[in-house]
Amino acid sequence: MDSINKLDKRFDLLLGATIPIYTREKGAPIPAASSILIKYRDSLILVSCSHVFRENKLYFVPSFDSEYYIKKESLLHLSDSNIEPGSEKDTFDTSILPIPQGDEFAFNEYRFLTLNDIYLLDKLVKSEYLIFGYPINSNEVDRKNKEAEAEALIYHIKSHDRKNIYSLAGLNKTYNIALKYNNREIRNNSSMAFVPKPFGISGSGLWIPIIDKGNIRYKLFGINVGGDLSYSLAYSTYFFDVIERIKKMKMTNCF
Repeated sequence: MDSINKLDKRFDLLLGATIPIYTREKGAPIPAASSILIKYRDSLILVSCSHVFRENKLYFVPSFDSEYYIKKESLLHLSDSNIEPGSEKDTFDTSILPIPQGDEFAFNEYRFLTLNDIYLLDKLVKSEYLIFGYPINSNEVDRKNKEAEAEALIYHIKSHDRKNIYSLAGLNKTYNIALKYNNREIRNNSSMAFVPKPFGISGSGLWIPIIDKGNIRYKLFGINVGGDLSYSLAYSTYFFDVIERIKKMKMTNCF
């Protein structure tokens, strides 16, 4: 896992559309998860995981003027109808927050993905992916001054190689992607680095590289929703299915 070089233009889209989510503890911002911004038709939408919002806390994302608080009563859950959103049985585990008209200014410094930025051609398993998010232990929290600084990290990852991992972990092959997450020391050039535990990347994007006229660009392929380190497992939900479920939702007071 590597720090993002903000001068690397390949990651501009990922950096602009991915936002850390925080709560507060004694006034200090505490990192909780990640989220993705998308535009669907005329609606601006924040996407994250249902399980992130299960605790009785206030959640917010940084905005250019201060903080934008997430109203949990405004969340729309995309989980299977017979499953409690965010529960252990919920492996779809995705919720959306439609941004009301008049609130769009809070996201002026960010970028909303369009359908052209999302891979929707098929749901075939790919050979390589990239996770882009805000692991909790990459955030620096200054409790005294009640400030926090988030560092976006990337992790190149492949499909899980255990044949029975879907049944073993209770995943749904229809909409889940099983990934091999190695929580171990790795060699980065001549130095050793440690792959951070994946806490905090819930709600972040799973991206695939696309070769376009000899250049590499990335398209959103899934949303990272969970994992089990005992199986070296991280898993995502296909964004194809997220979009299909958004199509069926009724969103009011949006653009």
